[in-house]
Amino acid sequence: EGAFPGKPYNHPWHEVRFIYGTCTASPGQSSCPVPLSIAVRPYCEVPPEIVAGVWTGSLEEIRGALVHRMGRSQMQVWTTNVSISINTTEEGLLDEAVQNLVRLNGDKPSSPEEPLGPPDEIECPPQPGMIMPIMRSEAIMETTTECYRSGTPIPCPNVTPSPGVPTPNSP
Repeated sequence: EGAFPGKPYNHPWHEVRFIYGTCTASPGQSSCPVPLSIAVRPYCEVPPEIVAGVWTGSLEEIRGALVHRMGRSQMQVWTTNVSISINTTEEGLLDEAVQNLVRLNGDKPSSPEEPLGPPDEIECPPQPGMIMPIMRSEAIMETTTECYRSGTPIPCPNVTPSPGVPTPNSP
C-alpha cells in the first residue's frame, strides 16, 4: 500500500540511493539525517525544468556535467542519461562528493579524474494535459526554454513561484 490508506501504491520509483556516514539520533528522536546521500535516477524523472521554478542561482558546469546548487546542502547533477541528487549535512561534502563521482555504466567504471560529461540530448515526454518546459542539453547552457502541451510547442507561461523565489522567467 502507498501513502494513501486503501489505495495501492503503483507509481514505480526508479532510483538507486547510496548512503554514506553514520549519525546519532538526538534524545527523544527516532532518526537522524545521514551525512551524505546520493540518489541516481533516470534523467526524465528529475529533468532541469522540474527545478527551474525554484532556481535561486545559475547553472554551472563541473567535470563537464550540468550542476545546480541549492544552498550549501543540496546539489542536482545532470550527466549522460541520469539525474543525480546529492544531499549532505556536513559543510564541504557537496564539492567533495561531485568531484569523486564515477560512472558505473559502460565497459568499466570511470575514475574521479575523468569528466562526467554533459547530459544527453533527451526530450522528456510531457504528461497529457500538463504544460511542461523542455530544455535540450545544448539549450540548457543558454537557458533557452521551450514549452510543450501534449507534445505541441506553445508559448511558455510565466511560473508563479512562492513569494520571494525567482524563476528563470523573472526579470
